Amino acid sequence: MTLQFMNKRFPYITQKTRFDCGTTCLLMIAKYHGIVLSYNRFQGNHREESSGVSLLRLAELAERSGFHTNGCMISVEYLKENNIAPMILHWRKSHFVILYKVRRKRSGYLYYIADPARVMQKLS
Repeated sequence: MTLQFMNKRFPYITQKTRFDCGTTCLLMIAKYHGIVLSYNRFQGNHREESSGVSLLRLAELAERSGFHTNGCMISVEYLKENNIAPMILHWRKSHFVILYKVRRKRSGYLYYIADPARVMQKLS
């Protein structure tokens, strides 16, 4: 499944196990930027804990894949004012998802989320 995003298609990948949401998000971001990472090779580069990859470990894997990472807490207001999507979000401190678009509507804002465990979502 892919979605149109700023003249690019956003690739959606479903996580294969209960605990690989973080690495699956990284695979989606890489694919979006034209970087091909093998799921098996990528999974082989680290050992996931029984609760999944940590935020620090995910940043290390992203850096090794050629990305610059910045772990920070940002506000919804910042997301509205700055077009910095796509990005990986640490969701409720236990899950990783991708914010791939923010769109302003008459009634407010829509946030487009790619959740590797659930599919694509629009949140307001």
